[in-house]
Amino acid sequence: MSSKHNQYTKEDFMSDKFFLEYVKYASLESVAYWESWVASAPENLAEMQAAKMEIRFLLSAKRIEIPSAIREEVWDAIKNKCDEADNSVPEVTNQPKIRTLWQSIGRIAVAAAILVGIGTSIYLYQHHTESIVNNNQVAADVAPGGNKAMLTLADGKKVILDHAQNGLLAQQGSIMVNKTADGQLTYQGANGKNGAKVMMNKLEVPRAGQYQLTLPDGTKVWLNAASTLIYPAVFTGNERKVTLIGEAYFEVAKNKALPFRVISHNQVVEVLGTHFNIKAYTDDAVTKTTLLEGAVKVSQLRTHNSKLLQPGQQSLLQSSTYSLSVQQADIEQAMGWKNGDFIFKKESLTEIMKALNRWYDIEVEYQGNVKTDQTYSGSISRSMNLSAVLERLESTGQIKFKITGKKITVLE
Repeated sequence: MSSKHNQYTKEDFMSDKFFLEYVKYASLESVAYWESWVASAPENLAEMQAAKMEIRFLLSAKRIEIPSAIREEVWDAIKNKCDEADNSVPEVTNQPKIRTLWQSIGRIAVAAAILVGIGTSIYLYQHHTESIVNNNQVAADVAPGGNKAMLTLADGKKVILDHAQNGLLAQQGSIMVNKTADGQLTYQGANGKNGAKVMMNKLEVPRAGQYQLTLPDGTKVWLNAASTLIYPAVFTGNERKVTLIGEAYFEVAKNKALPFRVISHNQVVEVLGTHFNIKAYTDDAVTKTTLLEGAVKVSQLRTHNSKLLQPGQQSLLQSSTYSLSVQQADIEQAMGWKNGDFIFKKESLTEIMKALNRWYDIEVEYQGNVKTDQTYSGSISRSMNLSAVLERLESTGQIKFKITGKKITVLE
């Protein structure tokens, strides 16, 4: 870790390309470095935080015009600062090829940051309101999603989990329903006996949400945005059955006597104890089941066609034809959402905008002859504001976006 960063001023941080990479793109290397630096409690931490806030303000701006006189006045200073920044970036080798698409804009970002840092902030702030009203050049940003969900108990009572206090939420028979200190939902108690009353619960995660719960058998479930899980408060009978709408990752507790079944869009997945991800949104053309550990059987509900998956495999169920096939899985891409990342690999614009719609709770509109089948590749943290994601897409030169509140217009 470089000790020179402990002497940085706000302007120094704003001219450091590796710091810009951390604020704008949150690459694995930059996050690891700068979060470790913050953990060391440097005396100039306030300078770093101020730089981060100003850079994020810039990222929310769209094509702010700077008078030519000001541009000429500071141009030499920008070039000098960029040259200094070239020598300040820690060397990082073996970076994934997927990230190289946007690295070339780092120098431009440095120049923009320096422009504000050395004398144009007054101009930007003076004209900020006028730009919004007259030219629509400054766009409001949209924050990422977070832990949000609504629990519906067997008696119909609804609990907004992101507002509920930690601790006991309800008792259903012998089952205690709790919210833990880290915001998870847990069910604790013994499994029910045959013939016991079935108490169905429903966990609904809205757009811009995600949530984790532990079922009474110890099975752990992570729910992605715009997803719903319906399940009994206690498992009875000779199986453990739940219903999924949307996407979830399961770590199923082993129990050979009680198979675990997940009913989702046009299919049922049967396991004894394993780790797998199901992406089964009703507006997707394909339902994907990805196996990480153990073995699962995927069956089509209408044709009863079935496939056995081995670790590293993925089943594809076509919604229109009900055909079921198996291919090698891209585990990194399938598990990106759970690990806190968007990972797009030759993904169509339509599918990318669906993912953004679910995570940022936005409305998407296409204007003009937009090539929605155009594919893109890249990765970015889901903790970033929407503008950072759109900026990466725009950097390809293939597409542009306009943000109006929570409405995103995709332009040619």
